[in-house]
Amino acid sequence: MFSRRPLLAVGTPPSPQTQEEPMSRAIFIIAALLLASVDLPARWQISGTVRGADGNPPVVAHVHLTGPELLPRTSLQTVSVDKEGRYRLIVEKGGYYLLWFTAAHHPGMAVPIYLSENQLQLGVDVTLAPFDYPETFSRIKIVGDWNNYRFSEAEPMTPQPDGTFTYTRTATADTLGYQLLGVIDPTRSINGTMSDYFRYDGGGDYRSILRVKPGQQVTIVFDPAKLFRGSGTTPPRVTFHPENPDLQLVNTFYQEAVGTLHRYIQAVTAYRQEHGTREGFAFDFGDFPERLRQTLSHESPLVRQYAAAYLAWLDGYREVQLDSTTITRIWEILTSTSPLWEHSPFQLGTIAHTPWAEKADSVFLVAAEQNPSRKVRAMALCLLLERAARAGDRERQKQWAERLRAGYMDEGIVRFFLSRYDPGRRINPGNPIPQFQVKLLDSGEVFSNQNLRGKFYLLDFWATWCTPCVEEMPNLHKAYAQFKDRNFQILSFSLDSKPEAVQEFRKTTEWKMPWLHAFLPKAFDNEVAKAFEVQGIPRPILVSPEGIILAIDSQLRGDNLFKTLKKFLAQTEVRN
Repeated sequence: MFSRRPLLAVGTPPSPQTQEEPMSRAIFIIAALLLASVDLPARWQISGTVRGADGNPPVVAHVHLTGPELLPRTSLQTVSVDKEGRYRLIVEKGGYYLLWFTAAHHPGMAVPIYLSENQLQLGVDVTLAPFDYPETFSRIKIVGDWNNYRFSEAEPMTPQPDGTFTYTRTATADTLGYQLLGVIDPTRSINGTMSDYFRYDGGGDYRSILRVKPGQQVTIVFDPAKLFRGSGTTPPRVTFHPENPDLQLVNTFYQEAVGTLHRYIQAVTAYRQEHGTREGFAFDFGDFPERLRQTLSHESPLVRQYAAAYLAWLDGYREVQLDSTTITRIWEILTSTSPLWEHSPFQLGTIAHTPWAEKADSVFLVAAEQNPSRKVRAMALCLLLERAARAGDRERQKQWAERLRAGYMDEGIVRFFLSRYDPGRRINPGNPIPQFQVKLLDSGEVFSNQNLRGKFYLLDFWATWCTPCVEEMPNLHKAYAQFKDRNFQILSFSLDSKPEAVQEFRKTTEWKMPWLHAFLPKAFDNEVAKAFEVQGIPRPILVSPEGIILAIDSQLRGDNLFKTLKKFLAQTEVRN
């Protein structure tokens, strides 16, 4: 999902006025002649057509210009597609971008482009694929403007004998907007089959809007028979004008990378649902990594750069093990100033596997100062902060933390790194824990840190939707079973959208979590979560009987959990 932030709103050219004053025309001509003699900065024009899966212009569609990230998030510019399926953007700066095409009844599609000084006009025509709907539907939920489209408050639609689903609501205004969950999957909301018009939701999909009257009883109908399933239609297609074999190959690799990512997510989700953990999961990336590796020798610098970026992204998966020679080649192609590191900024850390490992600090500093991507600059500073912390260099640790706080606090990864390596953070071994008071889920008892005084205890910030949190369940259960009689307790703080999610999880999975539980409304914005500087989960914190923090985060994850607990609790007397 990404938000629109238009920098230059250019769409269909404005229609001319019917009449024009002679003096105004003369002034315009003189101004045009003067401007023609001025060497103006280059401006790039991107134009083309958008077709739906049925070959016709979509009923509503948009084109978004974003940075060169792997998945589009923040739109630099958004334009509407006209009724004939045409669009046009004017861009002030060349370089690497994504064109993100969205349309009602269709999944979005992104296309990587490069705007060079040698070509100021680029044509991109696309034909979108239809949604891949399931054959049958068993459970459909609905959200709308009545609940600000909050997934946590989605309500079920009622299945009808004719195969449709219905939902009735009283209108409070002259329009009623809604989206459906479960048509594609339970975590994605899209427009329905009953609409008077559509409104873009800012995240790649559309809302169905109905014209109604205040006080009117409105029955919304979802009719699967009206879905366009695309039987016999053309698959998604991208055509560049003029022909550009390099961009065509780059786009082929990009579509395969995104498709691989989606298949990976589906596979790991299905595995976790079946096994309750991701332990033992493996994914076959096929020959894609090897084909990218071979492409590092392509004659086109542009193709080599994108191949290196996609290969660096794949190296972030444990199933893909790149040798140091390949990683070195990636760094030779991209260098620390390439904006294509935005595909996987965290992979800047792979320099540790190159001949320049000893110069990592200077390489990261160049990236932090000169990389055109703000996200990459932020990541470089995060890595500098981490290295300073591991080296015990408090002065540099303070320096990098201050720069991050001053200019990058809107980046989630920055808040995550600061929560772990900021020398001024409160949640640090040796510091007392903040005071807190919560209500226990099982008993309703008001509970505070004072109730735990005299015990070793583990504060566990988690959520049922958090895959890494669920993966820690085997370790937590083993640790609790092993140490519960040694003056040890666990208190899990749920950051779910509602407390019932915890109850359902404990009831329907093998993980019964037989320790203390509390629910934190507003999740990361809850005062307890803020006090404990929770920017990411899972976040475990081990506390002494005196209320002093003993260990945090990675010291309490995986096998480290047992090592750390044994270190502090080995001499604790067993209590019956």
